[in-house]
Amino acid sequence: METREDESALDPRAAADHASFRKEIDVALQGLSENLRSVFILHEINGLRYREVAEALEMPINSVKVYLSRVRAELKQRLTHHESWLKV
Repeated sequence: METREDESALDPRAAADHASFRKEIDVALQGLSENLRSVFILHEINGLRYREVAEALEMPINSVKVYLSRVRAELKQRLTHHESWLKV
């Protein structure tokens, strides 16, 4: 079974759609507060665990969990027209 990356490599339109979606994600992330964006990037992009994010940002672990929930909801709302790419 091919992955999305394989499909976009073979289909220029899929690659353009993917690039467009990445730009929209970047814009959506930039629209978030610094705390929300930092938590999301550390956890989802850099792969840190909740406790590691909490320690890095010097905040309670429950705040990390709440912030992640808020970011996911916000991104889902802003990017619903790309549902085929979302796994939220």
